[in-house]
Amino acid sequence: MVLSLFLAFGILSVAAGCGTPKFQQGRVIAGTTPIRGSWPWQVLMLTNGRPGCGGTLIAPNWVLTAAHCVHQTSAQQHVLRAGEHNVNIREGSEEDIPAAALFTHHLYNPRTMDNDIALIKLSRSFKASDHVSTACLPSSEAPAGTSCYITGWGKIAHPGQMTHLLQQGRMNTVDRRTCHNLNIRNIPFPITNAMVCAGDGGRSRMSGCHGDSGGPFVCNRGGRWEVHGAVSHGSSDCRSDKTYTVFANVHYFKSWIESTMRR
Repeated sequence: MVLSLFLAFGILSVAAGCGTPKFQQGRVIAGTTPIRGSWPWQVLMLTNGRPGCGGTLIAPNWVLTAAHCVHQTSAQQHVLRAGEHNVNIREGSEEDIPAAALFTHHLYNPRTMDNDIALIKLSRSFKASDHVSTACLPSSEAPAGTSCYITGWGKIAHPGQMTHLLQQGRMNTVDRRTCHNLNIRNIPFPITNAMVCAGDGGRSRMSGCHGDSGGPFVCNRGGRWEVHGAVSHGSSDCRSDKTYTVFANVHYFKSWIESTMRR
């Protein structure tokens, strides 16, 4: 089999082994620094040489991210880094690969952030390691109340700078009506089926923030981590009491993702 050949040569497999990191740890509620390698599908996008958005490795040479991260840019501007943890130092697990092609969803609307999803095809495949592996695509949409995790190098306070250490935080999904009723007070566009919301309505400070954009929102379903969202938008000052964090709904786009990856 092709997958067996990929594994034999140390290349990531799309199906076998997705969503199963080698490094496990007790997950936490509030934002904190995870064990290095515990989110091995986390990708850092370097745009014009500078750290920016995040992404999720879903196949050896494909990264899932938000459309607004690549909107009106070219593939030549982006390098994708896997195996990253501390952006200030090299730890030996990192690998940088240039983007070969960008695929923004054809219905992406930058004014309403609807269909805020994109795929990046890499110029070659990442090599599998203890710190680099893929997340699974979702088998079904996660129901409201599902406990999931957001990860990224986004700001941990606003105003402030992107953090140099990868952060993780637990967030529960919420139904779209609840999300819309809070968010519409501060963000003048609706919540659609192309979106997933998460948060607790201000009962904690956990939310996505600047620099998390495009990054993973993953849920453990049946013992495997599935990517259910790509960070899209939220409150401009990252306050969890003003808005729920909104993600592109990966399950909603699953057919588009799979057809695009066959190109």
